[in-house]
Amino acid sequence: MKINIRLYLFSTLASLAFFFSSIEAFAADAFIDRDGRTFTISIDGVTTVRIPTRDIKDSENAAPYTVQWSANVEQGPRCFRITPTDARLGKPERIDLLIHEVEANKPYNSWRNYTAVPSTLENTSAFLSGDGFCATEYTLTDRLRFPGLPAGQYIAIISFWGEGNWDRQTIFLTVAKSSAQVGEATAASPTVSEITDPAECTIVYAAQRTMALHQQLEDKVATGEVDQDVFSKFGKDTEDFGELYSSNLPEVCRRLQTIKNKYGLK
Repeated sequence: MKINIRLYLFSTLASLAFFFSSIEAFAADAFIDRDGRTFTISIDGVTTVRIPTRDIKDSENAAPYTVQWSANVEQGPRCFRITPTDARLGKPERIDLLIHEVEANKPYNSWRNYTAVPSTLENTSAFLSGDGFCATEYTLTDRLRFPGLPAGQYIAIISFWGEGNWDRQTIFLTVAKSSAQVGEATAASPTVSEITDPAECTIVYAAQRTMALHQQLEDKVATGEVDQDVFSKFGKDTEDFGELYSSNLPEVCRRLQTIKNKYGLK
């Protein structure tokens, strides 16, 4: 039987072209990459921007975060709005928000992950309407509470879990102080010794002071002045701060003074 060589070559080339085009389309599918292209995010009205993929190294003891997005906002931020752009995501079942502070120069700082209040898992629908999901505060453990994220650099990971699929954006988030906040911070950042009356204690001051004392302990551990078990002792000293914030705030400031003296801190 004679074979039409020309027809055979044509069909073979056509099959190969289809095969390679299918591979390319498959590889370019957003749900293969899962790099956040299936929805947009605005943070306090600032839309995240796609950037070349890069690794953010937090410390020598931790794996780097791979980011593909960035955003720059003033101190806050409060509201996160998501707009799906790919129908294959389907109706949202849950949306996760993880915020990790980047402090490569402080490898001993173990308190890095901020939790938004209220729970994002219980307020999924809020992300999709109006200003979006708006946090009332952020916590570092149950003892440190902040009305907004402190100025600094963060990795924000927002994951959208839908009925049909899922995707996430990993964002390099820079939070800067506004000029007004810089002035306020200068006027309202007393040392512990300046609070002579515990009745003047505020949640913001108590949270910042607790964090500062913990950082001083981390510096002492780094230089070998004290052992790492000091962290568990500090945890015991502050374990009921979460309850005291709402029931007896002056007692928090009295205990901070005691902790300062106990560990020889500044």
